[in-house]
Amino acid sequence: MSNFLPGLSTVISQSVKTVYRGTTGGSSTVTLTSKVVPTKSVVISNSKGSAGTVAASATVSFTGLTLTASGGTLPVHAAGGPSALAGAWPNWIGSGTSALSGGTTDLTVKVFSAVLSSDGASITTDGAVEYQVIEFY
Repeated sequence: MSNFLPGLSTVISQSVKTVYRGTTGGSSTVTLTSKVVPTKSVVISNSKGSAGTVAASATVSFTGLTLTASGGTLPVHAAGGPSALAGAWPNWIGSGTSALSGGTTDLTVKVFSAVLSSDGASITTDGAVEYQVIEFY
């Protein structure tokens, strides 16, 4: 076994031509020092952040709801200046108990990644990532 590991290390070191490493703070394009051959390269990325949304829906119910109309006004802005229509629009005042029940939540999450360009000159990230570009012989 002790002879195996040095041999494996030699094989690996003779197989890897170029390695680029780095991190990005957000969406960006990173230009590589020299182009790599895309068909002989692999990109490894580790997301350093995430983005997403949460949507919720439920039923709202009211118990003992009492609405009372009281006189209100609607401001009207006419060519001659502002005026008001007194008592034409009621203000609704309500009292009672409300409850929230049932429903669902939906979570959408995006983790970030890196992609090698078709010409092998750069990688494009869609958020904060740690990346490695490894080119093989």
